[in-house]
Amino acid sequence: MPLAHLYLERTTVHPDAPEDALIGRANLLLTSRSPAHAAQAKTLVQSLFVSVSAKGRHTGQCQTMEDLRKRRGFGRIDLQKSLSELEKVPDLASLRATWMKRLADEGFNFLEHTRVEVALSELERERLSGIASTTEDFQATLAAWVSQNSPDSSLKSFLMSGAEQLTTQFPSISRIRLYAHY
Repeated sequence: MPLAHLYLERTTVHPDAPEDALIGRANLLLTSRSPAHAAQAKTLVQSLFVSVSAKGRHTGQCQTMEDLRKRRGFGRIDLQKSLSELEKVPDLASLRATWMKRLADEGFNFLEHTRVEVALSELERERLSGIASTTEDFQATLAAWVSQNSPDSSLKSFLMSGAEQLTTQFPSISRIRLYAHY
């Protein structure tokens, strides 16, 4: 590779948390290449650490530079593969913001909008902690309803009709919480 293609920059990296500096750099890269996925910089860095550490586990000695590059190297093609894999993963935060903006545009009042945001945060916290507040029966019923009823031009009417139908089957789940589950 010609030296003209290399770019070196000195930066301070804390030895106990090198990923923090890399997350910032990954955010800059994603912002320039794929702005919709910039919020996933941490995920990208973590997956790259896994890839690089897996290549570093080879303990056999390499006889040539080419062998070293092939067995332990992480190059441009590997990075491009990682970025293309990231493109396939939906950015849930961006999708959530888009849906909430659309609901506001469709006349969702401020109080309901705020309640749905809080319910979404609670659901995310439950998902991260591994504690589910709903039954598998509810999850299956919800998935079946969504697959049979796709959102038409009005997201608000989609949520309202789904909540109306599922409230009869699951009266203990509030309407706002049902909205958040969609």
